[in-house]
Amino acid sequence: VTPAYPQERPANSPVAHIPACPQERPASSPGAHIAACPQERPASSPVAHIPAYPQNGPANSPVAKVPPARRLLHVSTDARTEVRDLIEGQLVDSTFAVIRKDRRRTRTGSPYLALELADKTGRVRATIFDDAPILDGRFQVGDVIRVLGSVEEYRGRPQIIVRSIEQADVEADALEYTPGARRDVDDLEGFLEFLAEDIADTGLRDLTRAVLNDGDFRARFRAAPMSVEQHHAYAGGALQHTVAVATACREQWLLHPKLDESVVAAASLLFAAGAADAFVAGPVLQQSAEGRLLGIPRLSARRIEQAATHLGSSRDRVVAVLHCVDADRPRTPEAACVQGSIALDTSVSVALAQAAGRVPEAQ
Repeated sequence: VTPAYPQERPANSPVAHIPACPQERPASSPGAHIAACPQERPASSPVAHIPAYPQNGPANSPVAKVPPARRLLHVSTDARTEVRDLIEGQLVDSTFAVIRKDRRRTRTGSPYLALELADKTGRVRATIFDDAPILDGRFQVGDVIRVLGSVEEYRGRPQIIVRSIEQADVEADALEYTPGARRDVDDLEGFLEFLAEDIADTGLRDLTRAVLNDGDFRARFRAAPMSVEQHHAYAGGALQHTVAVATACREQWLLHPKLDESVVAAASLLFAAGAADAFVAGPVLQQSAEGRLLGIPRLSARRIEQAATHLGSSRDRVVAVLHCVDADRPRTPEAACVQGSIALDTSVSVALAQAAGRVPEAQ
């Protein structure tokens, strides 16, 4: 049987020099006149009866085992099939981010690939049985790929049986290819700005705006999670957590007027700022070296310190905010308010995820 790909043919093959695609064959080639698609071949062609795809040919056909050429074109994002819309028996031709890739073997010893794919609507398992060693080299974890395959049910959940994979000609945007914020990110940003402008203390208001309005920070923060596998583990999770905590703190200082509302407000808006530095940009949720070793509170404190130094902010006021953000044990009422609100929203987020059956392996 002659492989469809020249690179898969042995060097001594009599057809090793013939490209798989007619448009790549020289005009003098004896096979240059043969069209790749049957509908383009004249009825009198001696190969008119041979289907382009082996699976459409009879089992005794001499080309029945030749794999079809895997050439993929650019896919419009408007035509994508999203994870939430996958149903059993459906054909899939869409783009996803690769969250996980494991090399495994079946009980008979045949190699296969177990994948976890994702887009902004969720995650799905995928399996490659055919040509696994060949397809393995075409992509890595973190890549955005175009997938051709079909949907089957596995243990009560949809699973994609992959037939072909190619790199996709699209930008690896975390908000497009990672399960994202449960609320619109633009709305969340707008509410964050409103809360920042509402801080009564001029110095702390300027400090908060200096951190939040930094261009590079803003782009990274809107796509950052709060964790990889725990609470708010999705693109935009840090932003949503911040808005929830700031809202809860706002209610607390309305109920308890003796709280320093400006310190509480500034700290509740900046406690998660370090998430912008704690994760690697891209469609796969993974911690950066700083995020793993220092943690979000310490990275948030660093951003606050940098902005305060640039502005020449009052040190006493800055320290009060830093204690709320990065204290092992709250020693002020304001820190207790902020830390309690953080714990409350974290607990609710985890409980909701558990109730919805969302787990790291598949959402």
